[in-house]
Amino acid sequence: MSEFNESYRMSAASSKDDKEDVALLPLEEVLFYEFSDRQLLRLALTHESFANEHNSRTENNERLEFLGDSVLGCIVCDYLYRHFPQQSEGVMAKIKGYVASTQYLAEKAREINLGHYLLLGHGEDSSGGRNGANVLADAMEAVIGAIYLDGGFVPAQKFVISMLGPAMDAMEGAKCDYKSRLQELTQRLLHRLPSYVTVQESGPPHDRLYGVAVKVDDTVLGEGQGHRKKEAGQEAAAQACQYLEAIIGFDLQLIQRLDLTSAAESEEITEGKNSLELDASPGILLPGECPVFMSN
Repeated sequence: MSEFNESYRMSAASSKDDKEDVALLPLEEVLFYEFSDRQLLRLALTHESFANEHNSRTENNERLEFLGDSVLGCIVCDYLYRHFPQQSEGVMAKIKGYVASTQYLAEKAREINLGHYLLLGHGEDSSGGRNGANVLADAMEAVIGAIYLDGGFVPAQKFVISMLGPAMDAMEGAKCDYKSRLQELTQRLLHRLPSYVTVQESGPPHDRLYGVAVKVDDTVLGEGQGHRKKEAGQEAAAQACQYLEAIIGFDLQLIQRLDLTSAAESEEITEGKNSLELDASPGILLPGECPVFMSN
């Protein structure tokens, strides 16, 4: 444990009413807020493990986390509603789910070095809790709750938007998940699951470029590149989706409306009760007929 954290722990344990705790000033700068009651901020940073190591009257940040979670949700929903008037509830829910997720909140907490200020028990600290996603995300919500209690909705909103606004503007979380799309497509048409293989790694450690191929059996359906394997995999999946959809003559949304395993529906299609006549369309390939799987 750093000398700073040890002295900070002792300060919090013995001088809780010290509102001029200079150790918290750098944190207030990145929060864009100066507390009137700095004890609220100190409480937001107090993990249960720290409280348990002291007397039973020592509070922890769980109640502030509870409050901050709702304040965060309200701010995010208000922002999305006002800035995306044309988007559906489903799209906004996906964006909210992404920016308010444990992993994303923890990522933003690391950016402001929030873990440096946390009051943790010795066991939690030694086991890496200071960088743990759950601990950081909970502390972030507690800090939001503390800002709200100390200054009201507006400063809490300012901090949340500064932290999450760029991701919401980019509609992170609502972008098409081509991996899921491809999996559904290959399951319906080929009764197989795709697999992803890293085929290339290049560039310096701080700027790696990855190449990923997506395959079904031994056949490569698409390839992609990106600075993260996830990005490269999405690009490969997108290419594979375009390839398969071009081969079968349908887009995925239309395929999803067809139950190819239903004998009744197949009979309706064959009899011409459905405007789509599978047998008459040379562009339609049923599972097992796709040429790329007929031979390697």
